[in-house]
Amino acid sequence: MHLTQALINVVSNVLHADTIDTIQLINALVELRRHLESPHSSFMHVHPATETNIVEVIERILLCWVCARASQTDAQNYRFEKIVETKDKRFDKYAGIPEQAICETVQCISYLATASAGVAAVSQSSIATSLALLIAFTDNLNIITYMLRALTKLCTKHSVKRAKADGRWESKTGMHAVLHALTCAQTALRLRNRFDTISNCLFLLVSELAASLHYKSSELSSHNRSFESPTPFASKTHTGLEDRLRIRKEMLDTALYLSIKLLEELEHGSDLSYEIKRFRRSYIDDIESYEPFSSKP
Repeated sequence: MHLTQALINVVSNVLHADTIDTIQLINALVELRRHLESPHSSFMHVHPATETNIVEVIERILLCWVCARASQTDAQNYRFEKIVETKDKRFDKYAGIPEQAICETVQCISYLATASAGVAAVSQSSIATSLALLIAFTDNLNIITYMLRALTKLCTKHSVKRAKADGRWESKTGMHAVLHALTCAQTALRLRNRFDTISNCLFLLVSELAASLHYKSSELSSHNRSFESPTPFASKTHTGLEDRLRIRKEMLDTALYLSIKLLEELEHGSDLSYEIKRFRRSYIDDIESYEPFSSKP
């Protein structure tokens, strides 16, 4: 716990300096990420205050960086004399943070989502929305990949299993946060077709997974249309091989599969195509691991 807090303090101190030392920031974030991903990390048992601190630090980096990039983009597109700025010049200060630092920050979120308390803490912050907005301001393949992983982890079996083990159930909280984030981001960036394609894919993933868990569509979002899928997951049960094969075949007609298939056909790098395929396999495994598709009677 003390080491975790010490690493957070290092990152925080760099951010609060008058000028951000980007090299020092990257090194501090790398150390924090390595600590969180270590199997010997004590993060799963940290004090709630420490958990709050790390979420606040990550939230500050992502939110200010996205706002800084958005202000710069507006200034260029509308030929403003200067970017829209806060009184403390925060956006200008964070605009210089390199994408490598953002990549490390996003990776930290994935490790936060391995604990139920971490899912809850992230869900109550602006982190999910910042993640969804990132794709509008970067072409960095690594950032996009880790962003997809982080959003997916917030609401799939990774967080659910941890939540069960901890005696809590935070997957619903994560789903609400991600759906809200994608809705907000889509509203803000609806003219960006590239964003819409990827965000719609994730939106459908979360929505259909929620349907398989018996969540009502009204509990998630009034904008969600994926529950009109030809295959209502929550009503499916199977006990034999024939039923398993039938459900697999029906999955090919779902909105989720079609969306991911569309995304795969876009002219992306091979690494991203592999990443999307990995998500599709993970999604299918998730669905089959839940009660509606259990082989148990």
